[in-house]
Amino acid sequence: ANFIKLVINNQNWGIYVNVQQVNKGFMSQWFEDNDGNRYKGDAPNRSQAPRNGTALTWLGSSQTPYAQSYELKSETNPTPWTDLINVCDVLNNTPISQLEQKLPQVFDVDRALWHLALNNIFVQLDSYVGPGHNFYLLHDDYHDKLCLVPWDLNESFGVFTMRMNVSQLQRLDPLYPQQNQGRPLVARMLSAPGFRERYYSHLRTLLNDFWDWNKLSPIITQYQNLIRAEVLADNKKLYSNDWFTRNLTQDVRAGVTVPGLKPFVDARRAYLSSHFE
Repeated sequence: ANFIKLVINNQNWGIYVNVQQVNKGFMSQWFEDNDGNRYKGDAPNRSQAPRNGTALTWLGSSQTPYAQSYELKSETNPTPWTDLINVCDVLNNTPISQLEQKLPQVFDVDRALWHLALNNIFVQLDSYVGPGHNFYLLHDDYHDKLCLVPWDLNESFGVFTMRMNVSQLQRLDPLYPQQNQGRPLVARMLSAPGFRERYYSHLRTLLNDFWDWNKLSPIITQYQNLIRAEVLADNKKLYSNDWFTRNLTQDVRAGVTVPGLKPFVDARRAYLSSHFE
């Protein structure tokens, strides 16, 4: 991802975030090949999709409910859906005692554990752990496993609230939402003791190596300074110049409360550092 200054017909539209597409080019860069199935974890038509359908829940052996729940991006592949159905079957229907043996045969578990750990520490709830969407599933043909890749991260740092206040978001439980059976990557995968301990290990790594204002502040300041002049010059933006500066250290109210970065990071670090796990 990077920042771009968007100019259309010589008219300045301001600063935007430019994010690499999760396509065959992406797969060529990060995988051994780019021929595998690609699914976007968003329903083509949400009104037709089964409840929790995009969250790797078991929808039966027919392809129809999966096609209603996920958007197939690799339309030329001769065998779509079978790999996705198989992963959902193993994840949801294997006894927990056998999951640590069975699931890694068809699913990149460690990539999924990092995905969940990052969503949790950033409190990025407009994601798998919230509405159960905003990700891609890519089939790594070389290792014959389905891989989870994040997408659409613009509401990180507690901006997407799931009806929680800032204090609740700062203290989001590491296993949120474990009681929701419609999120089997959390409710089932993290019930397997080995997977859960590796997940906690990833959270500890993020907390120790990265999630610290002393480490984040120089990065944030660098990027804020990089775009500051263009942001201040942009007369089409949806927020004030004051918010651009103040939201670093203070909450602002923009329809929802947008937490100040520093207090949010500090409070989240304090909570996780004192958590018994």
